[in-house]
Amino acid sequence: MRNPIDNFVSYINLGTTGMHSMTPNYKAHEKYPEDWDMIIRIVTQNYHKYITDERKRISQQVPTLYLRFEDLLTDSVKTLSEMFCFLLNVTSIEGTVIEHRIKEMAAKGGASQASVYSLKKTDNSKFFKSAHVYTDE
Repeated sequence: MRNPIDNFVSYINLGTTGMHSMTPNYKAHEKYPEDWDMIIRIVTQNYHKYITDERKRISQQVPTLYLRFEDLLTDSVKTLSEMFCFLLNVTSIEGTVIEHRIKEMAAKGGASQASVYSLKKTDNSKFFKSAHVYTDE
């Protein structure tokens, strides 16, 4: 699942430029703040409705597991364990080779796995890279 904060900016850039690979040569949130706020509110409402309806529809048709990339980075052992339980249709992978390999690989991950980002206007991390264009609302 993609982070909506970055997803919305991409959507607006697509609407502005007509292309996924381009961004406008101006900062829309600075040049047109009232329009930006209105668009974000509309997109947020529509996105929420779409996600809610789509999750309900899909989950009735096929077994579905929703994962966030951020969770994979912040707690990879738990997230991967949940994923494998889902894929294998089991309640636990405790004591399995899969559990051992997940823990083994997570141990090699280093400090970057534990770094949790937060939504801040000054955040320059690869997560929420578009957070600076949003108001506190």
